[in-house]
Amino acid sequence: HIERWYDPETRRINKRMRLEAAGKRPESFLESVRAYDRDEVTIGARWAGLEVEALYGNFDGEPHHRESERLILVGRKPQF
Repeated sequence: HIERWYDPETRRINKRMRLEAAGKRPESFLESVRAYDRDEVTIGARWAGLEVEALYGNFDGEPHHRESERLILVGRKPQF
């Protein structure tokens, strides 16, 4: 059983998984990740010394937009 939810107050995406196997006690795991917006990721990459080359909204390489499922940043370390 998997339960997913977004908490807008903390901006976290949460997932609780319950695993049940024959002859074993059920186990429950919680995964929680912070959702960052485009500006936060871009500023963080630049702060880390990367040049932002592209932003994608999914693994198919479609452009990122406000309703994108993902934010994928391609950056590179500048050559000096």
